[in-house]
Amino acid sequence: MKKLLFFILLSSITLPAFAIAMSSKIDTITILATNGITSLPTNKTLQQQLGRETTLKEKLALLILKKWYKKEIHKKAMLDKKANATAVLAFTLSLLGIVFLPFIIPAFILSNHVLKKENEKPGLLTPTNKFLVKFAKNFSIAWGILILIFAIIIIVLFSNLNGAK
Repeated sequence: MKKLLFFILLSSITLPAFAIAMSSKIDTITILATNGITSLPTNKTLQQQLGRETTLKEKLALLILKKWYKKEIHKKAMLDKKANATAVLAFTLSLLGIVFLPFIIPAFILSNHVLKKENEKPGLLTPTNKFLVKFAKNFSIAWGILILIFAIIIIVLFSNLNGAK
């Protein structure tokens, strides 16, 4: 009974956390980021646009917005670098897969992952790296199919040799 009460108490404490609404500041930043705006207005230009002195709340909100926006820009730049580096890695692994067969599987997985990210956010990859990723995916699929065909041929040959005896 104590365990049941503890579970009910614990779940009732954690449930209200899901009811918190998102702030409109975050929505504003998201809209700014998707529209390609690279900077936010300064305090002086904001005062000129409003035609009055900005309050302390507005100044703090603008400061927080600027800091948050700079972090988001930095995150996007890091995501671009990671995606392009992963694209080159997938291509390299697919080429290594010619000699070392186990490298085909990670090349396929990485190329799928990067292409999925590119479909979610177009323009994430450079055109060269996009070509490399598509090549890595197609090459790993083709090489995997060839390996399966050779494995089937070998199995059929060995089964015929054992059946002939």
